[in-house]
Amino acid sequence: IGDGSSGNTDLYFQAEEGNLRLGDSSSASVLTLSGGDATFSGNLKTTGDLNVAGIPYFDGNFMIKRESDNSIFECGIASDDTFQCFAS
Repeated sequence: IGDGSSGNTDLYFQAEEGNLRLGDSSSASVLTLSGGDATFSGNLKTTGDLNVAGIPYFDGNFMIKRESDNSIFECGIASDDTFQCFAS
């Protein structure tokens, strides 16, 4: 894996047909890559910045943490079709 002699230690995986799926003990498809899209079946957690290029799509609500006081807000589409965030 990789080429240590050239200094390239990257891992390259590519599905020749269909989706590329990575799993763990919880599921065979924790991360699915398909047509340039990434689908996560669990929580997405980062220890640093998460930079998103393009428009993110959410299926359901999502959480935002305010660093100044560690407040958590749940955001999503309300029953009146407006986008709202509430302290949780």
